Amino acid sequence: MAKRLANKSALELENHLYECVKSLRITQEAHKESGYHRSWITPILNESAAVDRCLQHFPLRPEAGSLPALVRDMRKAETEFFKVRRHPKSSPTYKDRFANMESARALVDKYLKQLP
Repeated sequence: MAKRLANKSALELENHLYECVKSLRITQEAHKESGYHRSWITPILNESAAVDRCLQHFPLRPEAGSLPALVRDMRKAETEFFKVRRHPKSSPTYKDRFANMESARALVDKYLKQLP
């Protein structure tokens, strides 16, 4: 996977990243509808890992609002949310976790609206 990503052009990477994030968004929506449960975290983490692999090979663009910057912001919000699985004893309240997830979703929405 990493080798294939390294050989892609910036446009191909952007398209691949778009597909990963879109899939992540759909997965989040589906699980929001069915209620939150530990089993739904795994598929989202798998999608997030695909986004991370893509970002490793994405050319750095310092300008604000760029695709990598938006996705990195989204990942920061997600990381806060997913600490729940890694550190259940020190996890924030359900309300805080939900707010973090909503923050991540808002960033994905912002990103998707910028696409042609």
